Amino acid sequence: NDGPAGFTDVTYESNTAVHTGSRLVWSDVDEDGDPDLLVVDGVGPTYVTLFINRAGQDSGWVEIVLQGVVTNRDAAGARVTLAAGGVTQMRDVAGGGGHANNQSTRVVHFGLADAAAIDEVTVRWAGGSTETVTGLAPNGRYLVVEGTGTATLLP
Repeated sequence: NDGPAGFTDVTYESNTAVHTGSRLVWSDVDEDGDPDLLVVDGVGPTYVTLFINRAGQDSGWVEIVLQGVVTNRDAAGARVTLAAGGVTQMRDVAGGGGHANNQSTRVVHFGLADAAAIDEVTVRWAGGSTETVTGLAPNGRYLVVEGTGTATLLP
């Protein structure tokens, strides 16, 4: 990212060139706090390429895995809102769709920049109920089970 000047194409230098990436999914496959990229070429023979993000993580992050109890177990349709460092962010848990009906990860990822703490996380479940969870710290992956009002740090 060159700021106002635009972007510099570093596709070949970064060894991330694909012929025609028609399907892609961002997910933290190695669970280290930065999103990795899965790309499927859709023209000619099918090639699947997984790009593991090895750039490192200089900024804070948090990942949340939702588990429905009353609603669907995968929490599809849930909305997660996070407040930290004076910024509010929102993520939806998708149940498929998009080009070629790609299935996205159900783990929601938030970048926290230099926020030292997470003020709160609010989950609106697909059934309409809402719960707020506090006590989460940056740089971890948490499980939130519908109806518990708590988050458990995952190993």
